[in-house]
Amino acid sequence: MAGLGLRRVAWWRVSGTTIGVVGGRWRATVTPWGAVVPHDGSAVLEWAVAGDERWYVPRDERTVRQELMRGVPVLETRVRVGTGDAVHRAYAVADAGGLTVVEVENLSPQPFAVAFTRRDVRTSRPIPETPVVGVDLPPGSWIAPVGHRARVRIALAHRAPAPGPLPRLLPTADQVARGWELQVETATRFDGGPAADVPVAALRAALLLDGPGGPAREHVGFLLGARELVELGSHVEGVSDEVAAAAERIGRRHRGADVVSWDADAAVEAAGHVLRAIGDVRAARDAAALRRALPPATPPPPVPPPGPAALAWLRRTLAVDDRAGAVDLLPAPLPRGVSGSDLSVHGLRVGEGAVSFAVRWHGERPALLWDAQGIRRLMCTGLDPTWSTSQPTGEALLHQTR
Repeated sequence: MAGLGLRRVAWWRVSGTTIGVVGGRWRATVTPWGAVVPHDGSAVLEWAVAGDERWYVPRDERTVRQELMRGVPVLETRVRVGTGDAVHRAYAVADAGGLTVVEVENLSPQPFAVAFTRRDVRTSRPIPETPVVGVDLPPGSWIAPVGHRARVRIALAHRAPAPGPLPRLLPTADQVARGWELQVETATRFDGGPAADVPVAALRAALLLDGPGGPAREHVGFLLGARELVELGSHVEGVSDEVAAAAERIGRRHRGADVVSWDADAAVEAAGHVLRAIGDVRAARDAAALRRALPPATPPPPVPPPGPAALAWLRRTLAVDDRAGAVDLLPAPLPRGVSGSDLSVHGLRVGEGAVSFAVRWHGERPALLWDAQGIRRLMCTGLDPTWSTSQPTGEALLHQTR
C-alpha cells in the first residue's frame, strides 16, 4: 500500500483515460484501477474498500476490470470483494461549474466501507472525522459505509475544490454516457465491417477533450484530428494559416518522391476539408491542388494504427478518391471474418463530395446500396473490379463472390 493517496504526480506519465467536459479546461486521467489524477497538479483521488475481513486496494488487486461505458469517457472499474464486486464509476459533468463525480456501488452480498483520499469533495453527508485504521492511507483520508446494493457518491469541483453538499439531481453515469454517445455520433456513422476494429466513440471523445495536437509536433496527426473535430461540429475558426502550413510541409516533404504514405495523403485531403468547413475557399483550393500534385498514395495497412489515426485509417479503408472526383468504395478486399457481414456507412465525406452506402449479402454475392453527392463516378473494386456507376443513388448486385 505504500504511496497510495494524496500524491501530486505528473499526469502525462500516468496511463489511463482522459475525462472532462467539452468546452471546459479541467481534465483528469482515470487510471486502470480507478484513481483520478487531475491535470492541474492537485492531489490524486484514490479509493480502497474494506470488506470480507480485509482491505482491497484496487491498484494492487488482480481482480480489477475496467471498461468505458458505451465506449465513451465514463469509466467503470470493478474490484472483486468477497463473492461480489465493488463498482467504481468516474465521469465529469458541467453542473455547478464543472464536477468530477465518483460513485462506488456495492454489488457484493455483504456491506462494506470505501475510503477516499481527498476531503475537499462534495458529499451527501458530512465527512466523518474518525481516522481510517487497518490500512496505510495518507492523513485526511476518510471512510463511508456502503450497504448491499447501495452506493456512495462524491464530487470533486473543477474550480476551488472544497467540502460541501452534493448538488441535487446530478446526472447519472449512464445519462452522461448517453450524452457522449449522441455527441460522437454527429459525425460519420459506421456500422459493421472494418469499424468493428476501431473504437470510434472513444477516439472521437479523446479528440474532443484533448484536441488534435499541434503541427509543430506532428502535422499529419494534427490535420487528421482537426478534420475529425470539424466532422463533430467543433469550432476551429482561426486555424486557417496553421492548417494550410501543415499541408504545405507535407507537400514539401514528398516533393520528388515516388509515393506518398496513405496517412500523409489523407492529411492533405483533411486540410482541404477543414479549410472548406471554415469558409476559406481559396486556401481549400490550394490544398486540393497540392494534393493533386502529390505522388500516388500507398494503400492503408490491413489493420488500424493506434490512436486517433485509426479514424483516418477507417475512412481510407472504406473509401478513397482519385483526386479528380471519382471514388472507390471498399478499395481493398474485405478481410476474412468481415467479408460476408453486412456493413453501413452514413455521411462519409470523400474529397469534395460525400457518400452513404451499405453492403448486404445475398448468399455469396454482395449487394451495394449508395447515395452520393458531388462524386463523379463510383467504383467498388474490393468487391467487384468490373463495376462502376455515375448514378448518384441506386443499388446493384455485384458479381464478385467472397
